[in-house]
Amino acid sequence: MLNSKIFRFDLTVEQYYIRDVLRALIHSIIFHRSFNELIPLEVHVDLLNVTYVKIDDPEVEKMIQEKIANFTKSFINNSKQGQILISFKNGKESKAKYWFSKSNEDAIFEQWQINITLIRAKTEREQIDCRKTLSTLLLEKLIEISHITNEDNDHVPAITNADQYPFPFQIEMASNDQNSWKLPWS
Repeated sequence: MLNSKIFRFDLTVEQYYIRDVLRALIHSIIFHRSFNELIPLEVHVDLLNVTYVKIDDPEVEKMIQEKIANFTKSFINNSKQGQILISFKNGKESKAKYWFSKSNEDAIFEQWQINITLIRAKTEREQIDCRKTLSTLLLEKLIEISHITNEDNDHVPAITNADQYPFPFQIEMASNDQNSWKLPWS
């Protein structure tokens, strides 16, 4: 992780909105790091009155849906905290000179760590208040993602291919009831 840049978000989310919030954040980060001329697909989250953009890619959509489904299962088992890490690597393939050497060309250059604290509203009034607060917070985070990806690019390597995703990415998730709760980079 030489010269890796880490962006952290801490969010408190009411359980009813967890899937929508995760979809919005993950899709937005991946969209903004695709770096190619793509037509964005706008997604409106009616419950939170927030719109975000994503790439219309069924494979990426399926992967994100599966990750979120697995992540949210842990909250059904009374977990209260979770962590998502999205890592982007330099996409160059390189052959190491020696079998034991590790090339920096496939090093992680950027990570997005999202720490989630889950709350459960006890009354309808609490849920309404949570929705208002979360709507504002999610919009702020989406704007922050856009700002970071447009302004903070000194650490991003040169694009050397015309792939839709010139930098391979990985999404890892853990909750406090899984063995991998504290991910190694936290």
